[in-house]
This record gives sequence, structure tokens and C-alpha cells, in this order.
Amino acid sequence: MKKRKGQIPSLFRFWLFLFFSLNISSFSANIRYQTIEDFESGNVNLISYSNEDQDPGAWELTSSDTYDNSAWALRLYGNTWKLQMIYFLKGRIS
Repeated sequence: MKKRKGQIPSLFRFWLFLFFSLNISSFSANIRYQTIEDFESGNVNLISYSNEDQDPGAWELTSSDTYDNSAWALRLYGNTWKLQMIYFLKGRIS
């Protein structure tokens, strides 16, 4: 097969792809998030969502199956819809 001017050989394209794939996957993930509720107090005030909450008692704070070594997690089950009032503290929210 005759090489055209400006054409990149397949093997070189493969190595280029591999190089960029490995470098992109090795970037540290800079996930920016802000926790708005961590349930660490073991207490939470939830309000039933109007006309939707068919199982108002179908939730619990549980100490098993928590995220990122948290002490508590909110578990919702059944046909339950909840609201939680969140109040912003003075400062910047990003």
C-alpha cells in the first residue's frame, strides 16, 4: 500500500491514541461538590411532598450501608416523596 503525503501510519495512530487515553485517565479527578446534608447528627426533619407521599413513614436513618464512612445515611423506600428545608449560611456557595 502506497503511503499518501500527510497520512499517519496506523501503528503511530494507535500509540498516539494509547498515550492520550492513559494520560487522560490518570488525571486526578477534581470533582467539585458541596455537601448540603450529611446526616451526621443522626437527626433529620423531612416534610411529606403534597399529594405525592403515599407512604409517609417509608424512610429511615440507617448506620449500615453508608457513603464514604459516614455515620448515617438516609434510606427511602416505598412510594415516598420528601422535602427537606435547607437554609444557606452566610458565605459563598459554589
